[in-house]
Amino acid sequence: MDRRQLLHLLLLSPALCLADNALPAKSNNNDNTLGGVLKPYMQIGDFADDKYRVFMFLSFNCPYCKETWKGMGDWGKTLPNPFKFVYVPLSFGDKRLDLASNAFYVVRDLAPQKLESILEIAFTKAGNIRSWQEWVEILQRLGLPKQSIHTALNKPATSKRIERGRLLAKRYRLNVTPHFGIGGKYATNAGYTNGDYQLLVKLLNALVSEIIQS
Repeated sequence: MDRRQLLHLLLLSPALCLADNALPAKSNNNDNTLGGVLKPYMQIGDFADDKYRVFMFLSFNCPYCKETWKGMGDWGKTLPNPFKFVYVPLSFGDKRLDLASNAFYVVRDLAPQKLESILEIAFTKAGNIRSWQEWVEILQRLGLPKQSIHTALNKPATSKRIERGRLLAKRYRLNVTPHFGIGGKYATNAGYTNGDYQLLVKLLNALVSEIIQS
């Protein structure tokens, strides 16, 4: 079975009927239907700057993100070049989550090989850490110099990454976490697969393949 056939089967699978509370946000067009069958994803446009990216939008107080970020990241490592899997933490206006996201972006700048370590810590502790100084101490224990931490936090590039995360959340019509943006064209989440993450991974594989072949 080729990749397009897999995508076609996923589109028509009766297993993808959604519960009422898992329906995608309504749109003014019919981009989430195909011949009367609800698609298990949204078409969000054609943003060339995202073509070789798969984004995982997450929140550090989301239990489903906590359960799935590592497995989805491992899947992301299997993506063919030049695709990259990118975590995008969001705060939704919560100061403690803002601090955790700042720590994430500092590590991304200074030591991207330690992103899994900071994600593990953030999902465990973010709700209880109320000051940036506490995060600085945690980052120092990860081996990052104090001055470098402050420099990285105040870099224009860090502010741009945080702002881009917000832009991407709008672009990919985020209304639940975890949520996935694929190749500047598609968005989906486990609500479209009745919470079945194995089926979600198959769908993501098919959408990535669709981007490659487009």
